Amino acid sequence: MLNKNKQRRLSYDAQVSNREVPKTDLINSLFFDLCNLQVTEEQLFEAIQDDIMGIAYRQESGFLEVTLTDQDAIKSYFTEGLKIADTPIIPLPPRDLNPRILRIKLANVPMHVSKACLEQDIKNYWGQFTCIKAIAPYTYKGTAILTRRWDLIVQLKPEANVLEAPVVWEYQESKVLATWRGAPASHHVTSTPETNIPNDGVTNKAPIASSSKIPIASTSKQGLPSHKPNDKHIQEYNPNSNYLQQLQQHQETFTQEILLTRKWGLLLWTRV
Repeated sequence: MLNKNKQRRLSYDAQVSNREVPKTDLINSLFFDLCNLQVTEEQLFEAIQDDIMGIAYRQESGFLEVTLTDQDAIKSYFTEGLKIADTPIIPLPPRDLNPRILRIKLANVPMHVSKACLEQDIKNYWGQFTCIKAIAPYTYKGTAILTRRWDLIVQLKPEANVLEAPVVWEYQESKVLATWRGAPASHHVTSTPETNIPNDGVTNKAPIASSSKIPIASTSKQGLPSHKPNDKHIQEYNPNSNYLQQLQQHQETFTQEILLTRKWGLLLWTRV
């Protein structure tokens, strides 16, 4: 019963997607997770339209892929992000590149130390390896009662391309286990039931091929977020076939323009 009442108090303004990014054969590309976008797609388009060269809407997975001119532009997007309507948005790198914003999940954290002391010690330890953006414990709903789990949002240091840190931290006579996307494999500590960290889309296993279904966050039996496909959230865009036939017949006298819509991939044709 207590397990169902756990809540995470972590707060961070920037978008940190846990969904697996598609593979790509494009160079100098990055992704936006439209399923978890904190601004409208129109606002996103207005913010990036002067910087991007091309757009590919990944309808089956709900990601928007854009290409930029060079690696310097890509690096600027990854390190500085975007500020849209006072909301920071962090683009996502292709699957074969490492993300610069990570969620670290800690388990087996001691509870006999004050919250303020725990928070400071966690910051001091992880600050050696990365830049901490947010930190918070899991508590029981409606209370300040701690559990043995904490979450961190971190950003890689400018000179780093991957987070290099131990997955086990010996602290206050406990072995604190950490996991994040791309973390080295480790054996879970088995001293308490709370040691096993819920997946939440974060894994230390090698990436696997993505499904054609969009994983939508739902609630598991333990009351914690999980990611399971949900068919009712998958929408397909089927343009009118007669309209497309008419366009194809007059293709020589028409030019193609992209219209910003909720489906990014919709094409309109206008006479020259």
